[in-house]
Amino acid sequence: MSEVFARPQAPWALRLVPPFPAVAQRVLKLVSREDAGIHEVGELVRMDPSFSAELLRFAN
Repeated sequence: MSEVFARPQAPWALRLVPPFPAVAQRVLKLVSREDAGIHEVGELVRMDPSFSAELLRFAN
């Protein structure tokens, strides 16, 4: 008799989480530096309009 193994599924909450954008990872890396300036962060955020919109939505 063959056994059928079910493929494990991610919890439902994890399926709703959007992927973490590469720009967000770059921003986090930049702000972890002590010599990072606000203009550098702004330039990175400006590179991805959808990330910028989400950041503004979160800030409001």
